[in-house]
Amino acid sequence: MALFESYDRREPQILAVLKEYGISSIEECRQITEAAGLDIYKLIEGIQPICFENAKWAYIVGAAIAIKKNCRKASEAAAAIGIGLQAFCIPGSVADRRKVGLGHGNLGKMLLEEDTECFAFLAGHESFAAAEGAIGIAEKANKVRTKPLRVILNGLGKDAAQIISRINGFTHVETKYNYFTGELDKKYLVQPGDVLVSWATHLEAYIWNGPEAWLNQHIFKVVFDKGEVDKTFFIYAANVALKDAFKKAHGFKATMEHIKRGDFEESEIMIPDLDVQKQFASFVQQSDKSKFELTQAISRIDDMIKALMQG
Repeated sequence: MALFESYDRREPQILAVLKEYGISSIEECRQITEAAGLDIYKLIEGIQPICFENAKWAYIVGAAIAIKKNCRKASEAAAAIGIGLQAFCIPGSVADRRKVGLGHGNLGKMLLEEDTECFAFLAGHESFAAAEGAIGIAEKANKVRTKPLRVILNGLGKDAAQIISRINGFTHVETKYNYFTGELDKKYLVQPGDVLVSWATHLEAYIWNGPEAWLNQHIFKVVFDKGEVDKTFFIYAANVALKDAFKKAHGFKATMEHIKRGDFEESEIMIPDLDVQKQFASFVQQSDKSKFELTQAISRIDDMIKALMQG
């Protein structure tokens, strides 16, 4: 069984980097860190519970490299860990070209150096996990600093739309966007009325009512190819299942709603006969309509009361 996601695509360059430091395998990295009294796997889980397996192993590899380099300062170790993170960036990917792994290491190095007095982090709508990680970095940095690091965390608004400077800015001044010019597979095309499921940042199943569009990487399109399913019934059933999966995975309200792919795939929905589905859907639609009408009526009453008070 593969140790982490996209193992085959990452392994060759990881092993090539490890060879430079006299390490023969990814598994040996864990042995090296554990021999030094470090459980990097659990440490990373503690900082970011929702992270993927490849993130945990990337830090294990980075820590092993830092040990092999005989790093004696925390700032030096951070830069070395960045080498391990970079090795996990899939060749040809945006992260690979922008040197995001090295950027993370350089960021950690800067925060651990006394010359850095303040850390200002601006997060966009997809940066909740990064923000949680940044908070973890800042908290741990003060353990080895003489002077406490001042931290400014801003921009956790869900609707933030401004393009922001990401961590790659610590290695590159200019970002070159890789706009896709080829032909997309039609299976990624979204039409009005399609059922979509979001599983990162926000967990929800819903019916797409917008124009023709293309799928985002954190959204699945539901294809009903195993039998007849009423879409309204499915939406409600799926949302209940997603909430249950989230509670089982976290047991608390995290900053970002997210579950791992394994938890997502293990979620099950009981599908009754189509007639029962339609009865349920009809009841739900009528309930939603009544709720909307009641809300509108209350709003009109409020307006009347305000008008009378002003008169």
